[in-house]
Amino acid sequence: MGFTVSEGPEVESDWYNFEALNIPTGAPRPWSLDTFYVDLGEPETVVLRTHTSPTQIHLMEEGVANDSLPIHSVMPGRCYRRDTPDSRHLATFHQIEGLVVDRASRSRTWRA
Repeated sequence: MGFTVSEGPEVESDWYNFEALNIPTGAPRPWSLDTFYVDLGEPETVVLRTHTSPTQIHLMEEGVANDSLPIHSVMPGRCYRRDTPDSRHLATFHQIEGLVVDRASRSRTWRA
């Protein structure tokens, strides 16, 4: 289908994991994004990623810097959240998401 597979780092800065995704520092974060902080750098600035969305930010930055748009990519990966283990939750899980960024909008006909 023309999609690339992109894998980002599992250890991310707070900026890529939250702020670049419009979840600002100091704002209440949903319990579903409660994460593990890693002791690298300033306190509470490096986390185990809570979702694969930071990979989208890396791809878009690279696409702009290299003028390599459009982007058609899927991002699989391991994620970490401070969930209480039960029959449906663990601290580690896998997620996959997709991203399409095109140079300009185009009229397309979709067929099922």
